[in-house]
Amino acid sequence: MKNSNRLTRVGLQSSALQLAAALLALLPGVASLLADAPPATTAIRFTGTDFEGRSTYRLEWDAESNLVYRIQSRASLETNAPWTTYDLVRATSARASFDAVTEQGVSPETGARGFFQVLQPQTEIFRVEPALLGTNGGTLYVFGQCFGTN
Repeated sequence: MKNSNRLTRVGLQSSALQLAAALLALLPGVASLLADAPPATTAIRFTGTDFEGRSTYRLEWDAESNLVYRIQSRASLETNAPWTTYDLVRATSARASFDAVTEQGVSPETGARGFFQVLQPQTEIFRVEPALLGTNGGTLYVFGQCFGTN
């Protein structure tokens, strides 16, 4: 008996969720209030080869000005292949870009592959000044990004 009641209750919950979804679809203003932020616009395009025959690609993404983004690469998408930092890019506007040069032989024509990812800016300390403080104290400046406010 308990199992049949349980199945009925799950069926009712499922019906209630379907009804709620249908109501949200009919009310576009309410659905937009509940939606996640739009995905970032990203692009990657093959830009040709350099003078040494290496393939070049332009990576572009939505960015926040003056933040540092970490570009990482790896040779395959296997889970045991580590991502390595390829370069750092400081965004100068709401759109950032980076020209990546692959190893010789990695190109769409040869079928060899390389993979890139752009990491979101992380809380990071770049430097601290002055390097030494006197015994009577002083002012210490911490330079970095993504710090919370006091």
